[in-house]
Amino acid sequence: MGQLGIINIFSSPYEYSVTRQPTFNEEREYIALHGFRMPTSREVVSVVYNHFQAATHIAQTPMDGEFEWFVDAALSRDSAYSDLRGMMPAKTPPALLDYQEKHTSYNRHRFESEVDEFGVYLSVGQVLYHGGLWPMNADRFVTNRPFSTTFNPQKAWNIAGHNGKAYRAGRLDIFVVTVSASSTKSYHYTPDSQHGHEREVVFATGAELKIIRDTYICDGVVYSGKSFSNENKKVPVHVIEAEIS
Repeated sequence: MGQLGIINIFSSPYEYSVTRQPTFNEEREYIALHGFRMPTSREVVSVVYNHFQAATHIAQTPMDGEFEWFVDAALSRDSAYSDLRGMMPAKTPPALLDYQEKHTSYNRHRFESEVDEFGVYLSVGQVLYHGGLWPMNADRFVTNRPFSTTFNPQKAWNIAGHNGKAYRAGRLDIFVVTVSASSTKSYHYTPDSQHGHEREVVFATGAELKIIRDTYICDGVVYSGKSFSNENKKVPVHVIEAEIS
């Protein structure tokens, strides 16, 4: 099996655009010229060229409905991603499926065995995202459980805030994780798997993460996760640039 290439969803940039209503003068001039009202238009607000900028964009605009379509389209065009999908089994192995569906009640020994059997070593330089909280006062740590990542920072944001995690922690971190050494195997849940839309890549236990940079981006709204409650508050959102090996 050859070396897996680097999957880059930003080989073409992402343009974030919003609907712009015409001004009163534009509307008046358009009606005078054409006899009917001026249609709305899309205006490019910002352009995302790389993974850090994408994490920043999602921190500031987590509900951008177009971004997921962009990621899916970029992955569908990427030959290295096609190679990665081809390396995964047609059907998700049972312990890996249990982990994806439950995350807490799964057979850890079988999970690690299946990652070792079906997983791959990602190339140095591969970038992924993780949503969570970097350990306080630590510049590095070794995982004592599977480490879930994704190709989509929007999914990382959602996971970080799921069930009130960021609400209780008082902070939300989006990790931009770059593979620095191909020493820990990972498994990719393909789009046709149970939760394939999450674009998840899970690393085996024992991966080492080292922080490179911690950047405060903005304050973001997170929810308590309580049943039948819309309780929310603002917490600082940081982008953590880190290496994984």
